[in-house]
Amino acid sequence: MQHSINDIIMHDMLQNTQQSAANGVRDITIGVAAHKDYPMPQDPMYVPLHVGAAIHPYKLEGFTGDDTGENISNLNNYFSELTGMYWLWKTAIVNT
Repeated sequence: MQHSINDIIMHDMLQNTQQSAANGVRDITIGVAAHKDYPMPQDPMYVPLHVGAAIHPYKLEGFTGDDTGENISNLNNYFSELTGMYWLWKTAIVNT
């Protein structure tokens, strides 16, 4: 059975969350994907993420671009918000 990239990312994120919970860690990070300016929640658990940052000519103030670290930001035209999920999986989760 072949799994989609979304299935693989969600499986890894769930596994990391379960491991953290088993170790007593309760930190949660929620990536909020956007390609244009939008009011974001002020709680620090939310990470405003500019998806497709590599292909957009503008930078969103206060947003983290999905074009740093290991990323597929330049493929945003094909994968939409999944470029942000990939960035969270490969970059943000590794750094937490």
